[in-house]
Amino acid sequence: MQISKLGISLFLLIACGCNSIWNGWLDPTQVGRFRETTLTMDLRRSISVSDEPSLEMEASEPTAADLQVQDRDYVLRPGDVIDISIFELMIPGQPWVEYRQVSREGYITLPQISEDIYVTGKTARELEKHIKEVLRGEQVLSEPEVTILTREARNMTYNILGAVGLPGSTLIPRPNFRILDALSAAGGVSPAGGPMQPLVKTVYIFRTEEVSVDSDGVETEFCPAEDEEGMPLELAVVEDDDLQDDGGHWVYTDGEWKFVRESVEAKPKEAESAESAEPLEDESVVTKPSAPETAEPVPAEPVKKRPAKKAVATTGEGWEEAAANIPGQRVIAIPLDKLVMGDPRYNVVIQDGDTIWVPPPMQGEFYLMGNVLRPGVFSLTGREITIRQAISAAGGLSPLADPSRAELIRRIGGNQEQILSINIDRIFAGKEPDIILKPDDVLNVGSNPLMPFLAVLRNAFRATYGFGFVYDRNFADIDSFEGQSNPRDLRRIERQQRFGF
Repeated sequence: MQISKLGISLFLLIACGCNSIWNGWLDPTQVGRFRETTLTMDLRRSISVSDEPSLEMEASEPTAADLQVQDRDYVLRPGDVIDISIFELMIPGQPWVEYRQVSREGYITLPQISEDIYVTGKTARELEKHIKEVLRGEQVLSEPEVTILTREARNMTYNILGAVGLPGSTLIPRPNFRILDALSAAGGVSPAGGPMQPLVKTVYIFRTEEVSVDSDGVETEFCPAEDEEGMPLELAVVEDDDLQDDGGHWVYTDGEWKFVRESVEAKPKEAESAESAEPLEDESVVTKPSAPETAEPVPAEPVKKRPAKKAVATTGEGWEEAAANIPGQRVIAIPLDKLVMGDPRYNVVIQDGDTIWVPPPMQGEFYLMGNVLRPGVFSLTGREITIRQAISAAGGLSPLADPSRAELIRRIGGNQEQILSINIDRIFAGKEPDIILKPDDVLNVGSNPLMPFLAVLRNAFRATYGFGFVYDRNFADIDSFEGQSNPRDLRRIERQQRFGF
């Protein structure tokens, strides 16, 4: 009975203060979880509120509209260069061909025309019609033949910044120009890493969309009506006795509903009243909206959007606050690993005015000191390194290390530091989340007065055939380690040396 109690006490003593019964207090440096069950934990990027990033970008994934090529004509703006061809403007039987650059005010000048021609906001086809009307109005040509071609669409540009080979502003060469084309034209992402694990995780696209602000200061936008599930309706139901159907259908374009009339004669009122009296065979079918009496389209009701969250920086105002308050700005997040592996959902079409930002990978050094096998300075190499990985890179803990006593020193701002006590033993055991290191972090692994005695005890106490003590050079005599000669031989050698026989 006493032997059983002694065994239980010894078992509890060995398991005391450990994450598992296999990690004994005799060797605290043997850290780990060592369980059969799988555990999933999140990684910590910050150690306190002061360490939080000053700006949280509310990025969204690409939508189906971002993958579609816009097949609309280019709208001329200031700075664009156009080629103009007018037949018989100066010499009979010959075309007059010149190029013009749109001024900052949006005008161009032409010979034989007294006033400047306003160009901004018109497509090439619309400008051709306008110049023809001006030539007829000023009686320059009775049947003018005008051709407009866009030579340089200088406003169809995008910006690419960050970790790329050639950052800058570039023209969009074609309508089907996508983000992979933009990254290739900029010389690729640098440093690239590998296709399976690129150093840059996410690429962001800043896109400005047209919005308006109501009297309450809330951003609004015109969008189609939605059903109970939040899906846009292709047709709207207008409940108004004054509206009648003159033939046609409703189309949602340019942010508003427009009624497209068809060349169909109006129905008599008697026929309309007879048809309205008949019940519908299928009430689930959405009816067409009635046409307004006026020719103006009926716009959709503005839908209020939730005000954008404003980021609060820790040190004064900067570009983060200005970027967060841009009205109508949308941020699209593109995972680079999925993009380079050929996922078509993320190869979005680049639009006019887009800004592509490739955030540079984390560069710098972190420092390991204290009771680790290889203390020193280590490079982050552009990757996210955790405390587990840092201890592994240093060869593990030294024999005198106490995993429960460690501290992480992190630089906060320009002239402040924050010291956080961490428990490496609990991190390796999966009881606390691991922490991602940042540049200039210092990880110090401490010890305690008991560690030297445990190290000596571990060196003197061995498990051979059961539990037993093994003599070493500190406790045993020389006979345990070196072979000895026969005592008779020793006496014979000594007698020969002393007496000569």
